[in-house]
Amino acid sequence: MEEKKPEVLWLNRKKAAFFFSIEKVFSTLKPYFTDFKIREKEAVSRAVDIQSILANIRLFRKEKADIYHITGDIHYVSLGIPGKKTVLTIHDSVFLNNPVFLKRVILKLFWLTLPVKRVRFITAISEQSKREILANTSCDPAKIVVIHNPADPSFEFRPKPWPQNAPPVFLQVGTKPNKNLERVAEALEGIRCRLLIIGKLSDQQLDTLKKRNIDFTNYQLLSHEELINCYYECDALIFASLYEGFGLPVIEAQSTGRVVIASDIEPIKSVAAKAAAFVDPGSVQSIRNGILKVIGDENYRNELVKAGLKNVFRFRPEQIAAAYSKLYNEVAAINRVSLRK
Repeated sequence: MEEKKPEVLWLNRKKAAFFFSIEKVFSTLKPYFTDFKIREKEAVSRAVDIQSILANIRLFRKEKADIYHITGDIHYVSLGIPGKKTVLTIHDSVFLNNPVFLKRVILKLFWLTLPVKRVRFITAISEQSKREILANTSCDPAKIVVIHNPADPSFEFRPKPWPQNAPPVFLQVGTKPNKNLERVAEALEGIRCRLLIIGKLSDQQLDTLKKRNIDFTNYQLLSHEELINCYYECDALIFASLYEGFGLPVIEAQSTGRVVIASDIEPIKSVAAKAAAFVDPGSVQSIRNGILKVIGDENYRNELVKAGLKNVFRFRPEQIAAAYSKLYNEVAAINRVSLRK
C-alpha cells in the first residue's frame, strides 16, 4: 500500500490585480514537490484593518493539515494556527518603513514580532531579509533559513540583437516609490530610447515622464504571457530600485538573455551576482552613466548577458523546492517526536 503523503497547506494572501510576485514564486515551485501533497487556501481580504485581520485568522483556524506554510504578506495569521507546525516566509520588512508611527508599531507587532516568536521556522528570501528580521526581533538565527526565490522556467532564453538604427527599448518593472521611476526618467532625459513601464502610474509620475520628454508605453493588468513578452520586447532591464526583498525581475531578465542595469544594493547585488551594470539608485548621474555604458559598449553587453544566463542556474525551481521540502521534513520529524512524548 502506497504511503500517504503529508499534507502541506499553503496559506496565501488574497490575489490582487497589480501585486502578484508572491503568487508567481509559489506557482512556479508547486509542480516540483513530489513527497508532499500541496493544498492552497486564499485569505478573504488584503485589507489591513482589525476586521479583515480577524476574518483571515478565523478562516485559517478552521483548516487542518500536517504542516502549515504562510507564503508571505499575511504573517499575522500564524496567531490562529498551530505554531509548531508552521513555516513562515518573510519576503521583506518594508512595512517597518510606514511613515505613521502608530501604524508602524502595529505592523511590527502583528507582521513581525508575534509571528516570528510563534512559528517553528522562518524562511527569508535573501540574506538581507534575514538580517532585517534579526535586527528588528530577538529571533534565534538558527530558526531562519534563507531560501531564494526561483527562476520561472517560462521565461525562456530568446536572444535579440542590440538595435543599430532604432532606439533601444528599456523595461521598468514596477511603479511603487521604491522602484525609483522618477530618477530613472530623469536619467533617461535626452537619451534616444523607448521605456516600457509595467504598473499603475501616478499623476506625479506621468508629469515627470512628460517633463523629461520620455517616449514611454505603460502596461497594466498584464497576463503572465504578456509580462514575458515585455521582456522579449525590451533590450535591457532598468532595475534601479531603492529597496527590495529579493529582486525577481533581475533573474527574469537574465533568463531571457537581456542586459540588466541594477542597483548596487543588497540583496540585488547578491541576486544579480556579477551579471549586471550596477548603479547607485540614489544618484541620477550614476543611473545615467550605467545606461550610457550599456548603450555604447557591445562587448560589455555581451559579457553581461552571458554571465546572466549562467547566474540563473542558481535559482532553478527544483533546487528551491528541494530546500522547502527539506524544511517540511524537519517540521514533520519534530512533530512526530512531540507526539511520541
